[in-house]
Amino acid sequence: MFTEVAGVDALSVIARSRPCGQGWQAPRIGHRQQTLVVAAMANTAKIVGAMSHDLQIWSVRPLQQNAFRHPEMWQKRPASWTLERKDWQIVVSSSDRVEAEDVPDEINGLLPGIEWLTNLNVEGKATKEAFRLAQSSASDIARFSHGIVLDQQDGSIRLPSGVKRFLSPRSKVPFDVITMSWWLLDSPIESRQGREQFVGLLERLMPEVLPKRYGQYEPPQHVYAEAGKDHFLRFWDENRHDMIVWYPHRPVVSVYAGFPSPLGAHTLGFRTNHLSIEIEKGALSQPGWATAVQRLWKEISRLIRPIYGDVRVLSNYEWMGATVSGGQEHPVKSWWWTGIPESLGIAVVIGETYQRLWPKFVAAADVSDEVAFVSMDDWNTNGDLVDKIGRAPLEQVQLAQRFGSVMTTQEFREYMAEKKAGKTTDRRVYPTGWPFGVPFAT
Repeated sequence: MFTEVAGVDALSVIARSRPCGQGWQAPRIGHRQQTLVVAAMANTAKIVGAMSHDLQIWSVRPLQQNAFRHPEMWQKRPASWTLERKDWQIVVSSSDRVEAEDVPDEINGLLPGIEWLTNLNVEGKATKEAFRLAQSSASDIARFSHGIVLDQQDGSIRLPSGVKRFLSPRSKVPFDVITMSWWLLDSPIESRQGREQFVGLLERLMPEVLPKRYGQYEPPQHVYAEAGKDHFLRFWDENRHDMIVWYPHRPVVSVYAGFPSPLGAHTLGFRTNHLSIEIEKGALSQPGWATAVQRLWKEISRLIRPIYGDVRVLSNYEWMGATVSGGQEHPVKSWWWTGIPESLGIAVVIGETYQRLWPKFVAAADVSDEVAFVSMDDWNTNGDLVDKIGRAPLEQVQLAQRFGSVMTTQEFREYMAEKKAGKTTDRRVYPTGWPFGVPFAT
């Protein structure tokens, strides 16, 4: 049984560049290929101009023979499986891996982490039995591979029953989060155009990050589904230097976007723009989410071009109504950038300034769009990249902060007493190789 997806916007699906069974190769967007256009019609996705009975399965996992309900009916070929009858046959190609940019936005919006495309084709003088078997086989493959069926015959995009984007109850005990953090100077996200691109990226890759509700105080007064994207962007424009309350959708548990004014040197220390997204770590065990989270981190990093960013596993978070509380803190406090942390977490991205100062990182990195990435392969681990690439240069490493941005009552008393006595003037100290000019404003 299928659930037909309503309200899908127009999308383009790249057709096979070779006949079914000859090892279809996923083309990149922009190559000259036959294209099938899906247009919104009657509140469902409809394909215009489909020429034959072809089905596509976009999935998290590749096709395996045990995906078929009756595997004994299928014959294995070098690059396909076939089910043959006297006047017709069904050919299912081996799955082809697709690049993230080749996955249609509407498919991404339905399931995270799509990495494979399988084509199913009915050939010959097809009967009702052939069409029935084709549909049921596509359903079985999609269910086994955690995928979506795009039917080029009737123009619909369908989710097999039991296939869900995210399905997990809220934890009643403390849980871990994947925390993605970025610190930014002179970033595209400072402009309206950059923020529009950022929101568009979230729509495409992980709409759960977008706000369910937003505002200037608790509880947030605006509902995104009612106010709309344009209102949210205007609200962000008008309040970007103030605190914004942003309630995302599970499994995203919190989003923080801080844009202090002015940037750089301040009487209390050096300030950068700061963006962070926290996601329930348990989501990584659900189909497609581990891939989707890593894709999101890389694509956001390429867009906003941070001076530094990292991914960490932080523990002991608890739900309190619509928000979370408690939990471990990041070694860098909010927008007060004080140097590269001694521990690196499970993934790090650096911009051009630190690339010049940390050549060993660049040698191990994937460098693209002016940023360099190094990551643990498995984000379910609690490892540290230090074990893989070593520590940052000592002259760039964050120093121990006696008085940070958050102090206990006793620490504040000590700080004020020492300040009055002239023993200390700064709440923060900086590495000897600090590359961003004087950190304090007079």
